[in-house]
Amino acid sequence: MANYTKPSPASPSSLISADQPQMTENSNYLPECIGKDHNFTNTSNTSLTNADGYHTVIHQVSQVGDPAPITATNQIYSKSVTFAGGTDTQLFNITGLGGVSQLTGAHAAANGYQWIGSVLIQWGIIQPQQLKTNIVNLNANPNNVTFPNNIFNITFGLLRPTATGPGSDRTYWIDQSSIAVTGFNIINGSGNGDVTRGFYWMAVGN
Repeated sequence: MANYTKPSPASPSSLISADQPQMTENSNYLPECIGKDHNFTNTSNTSLTNADGYHTVIHQVSQVGDPAPITATNQIYSKSVTFAGGTDTQLFNITGLGGVSQLTGAHAAANGYQWIGSVLIQWGIIQPQQLKTNIVNLNANPNNVTFPNNIFNITFGLLRPTATGPGSDRTYWIDQSSIAVTGFNIINGSGNGDVTRGFYWMAVGN
């Protein structure tokens, strides 16, 4: 890519013969620079009408933190997010009043998650096991993530390896004291050895 020189012309009194090489280089630089993301330039061969300046891809340098809010202005930016499976870049939005929302990020699997606007939905499965306390640890599963702020709601369904259902004396609940952005516990009220040994779960938060 050519270099861009500023200022050019250097001053009102500069000679054209002195400024001309830099001005030519600057002119050559502009379409190369704009063409990185604005891939439809005025020389593009495209069937789209009035496509000059359109984007085919947008490159965003990952930020180390959230930008300062600007009144009545919306900002979209990229920031790194760390979870059990590693670190990856995701898109964020900050409003004029400073409200931050993660816009992207998903993993589809038996355990997984999906950002929908500013709401994070996660789901998973606890495989059959004979335990009184069934721990959902979001940090331990590479396909789940820690909730950045809150858990709003948790639901679960019983998973049983045989067709016969549990008796009416068996109860299960979510331990309210265990609820945290990193997970929660599902309690088997019948104790260890209960034949109902697994759960499907889903949690909603932000």
